[in-house]
Amino acid sequence: DVERPWTAQESVDGVAVDESQPLRGNFQQLRVLKRSHPDLRLVVSLGGWNGSKWFSDAALTEASRRTMVKSCIDLFIRGRTDPAQTGDGDGPAAGLFSGIDLDWEFVAAEGAPGNIVRPEDTRNFTL
Repeated sequence: DVERPWTAQESVDGVAVDESQPLRGNFQQLRVLKRSHPDLRLVVSLGGWNGSKWFSDAALTEASRRTMVKSCIDLFIRGRTDPAQTGDGDGPAAGLFSGIDLDWEFVAAEGAPGNIVRPEDTRNFTL
């Protein structure tokens, strides 16, 4: 989502994107779309039927919730596409997304086979 270069033929605006640019991949192409359509708002959705396996772990404790929230804000709001980036500065994808949707399918129920489930999931998700 943040590393793939694009040829001009693949790119949304017909401009090639090479590995020297700080933002590549789908995030970069979404940035191009936002420039063309300034009123466009993007919300990233995490989870879903096949992506909810680890939500119970992420919601389990105050520390794990803080870690997940910080990770989401760093990547999707502050645009820090490099996990090694620290400090107060924003990254190359800052301002790309307007919000985050946690699509935890069937909280406190297995949903997709293999999802981690705990009786306290509903309370933890609310927290």
